[in-house]
Amino acid sequence: MCAAHLGTTETTVRKWRDRFATRGIRGLVDLPRPGRPEIYGPEVRLRVVACATSAPPEPDHVASSQR
Repeated sequence: MCAAHLGTTETTVRKWRDRFATRGIRGLVDLPRPGRPEIYGPEVRLRVVACATSAPPEPDHVASSQR
């Protein structure tokens, strides 16, 4: 039920619940991942998300096919 509500799998919910049970709040910090390091930090990601989830600007003019 929790997984469906969060839009994830039961395996993922179980993993994070177990991390919290064994390590407390510190267990909820995502572990480092292999591969290329991040290029952009959290501030840039927050700005991108804010931009992507905001309402589009009002157009300066309305294009019309009527003449």
